[in-house]
Amino acid sequence: MHNVEVEKSICDVVRRKKNNKAALDHNHNLNNIMTHTPESKALAIIPHVTGTLSVLGSCWILYDVWTRLKRKKSITTYHRILMGMSVYDAVCSFSLGLSTWPMPIGTEGVYAAVGNTQTCTAQG
Repeated sequence: MHNVEVEKSICDVVRRKKNNKAALDHNHNLNNIMTHTPESKALAIIPHVTGTLSVLGSCWILYDVWTRLKRKKSITTYHRILMGMSVYDAVCSFSLGLSTWPMPIGTEGVYAAVGNTQTCTAQG
């Protein structure tokens, strides 16, 4: 049987490409950004906006529950569930809102990639 290597993530692909060739210079990165279609730009930018709005909404809910605690009002099971869901949503929305930013600079076909392999791996 042949050994078939499976790419685990885009980070692995980028790591392999960086090992095979020299790092890209700044001018090439600028040219790479300029060649993207409006659709690819929209798909990269929209998650930044929606992720930010979702994090703000979750933080507002957490603030509301926190002020109830400070005013010594009763916290019901509903508020505890809402608080847990808001914490989870804020964390997930933050990571999804980063969108293409953590991807390594020079990743082909990716608009606004400004990270490195470590940021890409950290995001998952």
